[in-house]
Amino acid sequence: MSRFRFCGPECGSTGRTRIDQGTLILQEAVPQAPQRIGAVPLEYDAFRTWALGEAWTGSAAMDGLARLGNYKSISRLSGAYLRMYLRHTVDDATVQAAGNEIAQSPEFAQLQLDVQAAIQARCDALKRVPTGPEIASIARDFLKDRYHKQGIAFRGPLNPVIGGIEGVDVVDPVTIMPAATGAVQYTIVVKFEDKYKFLGNRRSGGTKGSIADQPAYDTQRRHWADQLNRGEYGRVFLEYHKAFYFGDRSVREGSAFASLMYAIESAGMTPGPLPWSVNVPMQGLVGTS
Repeated sequence: MSRFRFCGPECGSTGRTRIDQGTLILQEAVPQAPQRIGAVPLEYDAFRTWALGEAWTGSAAMDGLARLGNYKSISRLSGAYLRMYLRHTVDDATVQAAGNEIAQSPEFAQLQLDVQAAIQARCDALKRVPTGPEIASIARDFLKDRYHKQGIAFRGPLNPVIGGIEGVDVVDPVTIMPAATGAVQYTIVVKFEDKYKFLGNRRSGGTKGSIADQPAYDTQRRHWADQLNRGEYGRVFLEYHKAFYFGDRSVREGSAFASLMYAIESAGMTPGPLPWSVNVPMQGLVGTS
């Protein structure tokens, strides 16, 4: 038996939920209408309904795969972020969970040390401990310079969700507490900004073994985007099922799913990029010698 079913134009539901055809936003549960089995979606509306349903199904599958813990490319937040994207609504709890993971990442730990070194260098130059506003200004300048020159990215399980951020700032005020003689412990709040999207976003950052490290992935996603822009919905539908369900290993399942998301965003079938931001505390210790 096939692992999937073909749904025609009548297929407007993803199980317990429904995709609103005008806004593309998930609606509350509705009674299920009979579905026609065996039809390949050849028109825009039918294909969009199927593709959004596939995206919602994929978000639930990500939750299960993350719990298994055997997939380095899937974070425990992957499914939640995809659902935020499909709803086009930021969920504060999900974003805060991402902030907590950022704070525990080795990349953030190194960034924290680098910021501390920049503040200490100014402290040495001034021959005094900088004030709170001065610490905020030094940290802000350093982080923005790092962002523009090198970029700021988070690897590991966070990579599929965040990858490289799109903006950074320091939120006032800075908290300062006396430490040893001539030293202070400070806490600044760093604001990271990003957009969850598929167009123009490698997301994995090109790390070895990642989706972006596969030339076939980039070729596939652009190929499907071109096909959708030409109205070849049935071709994309069949090629996707061949890659995702029928064991075509020229493109792996995860790459096929990401390629489909890229293609439908390109075709305007999703609500589009979702901006989000999170504040993460950053601490350090500086002082005069």
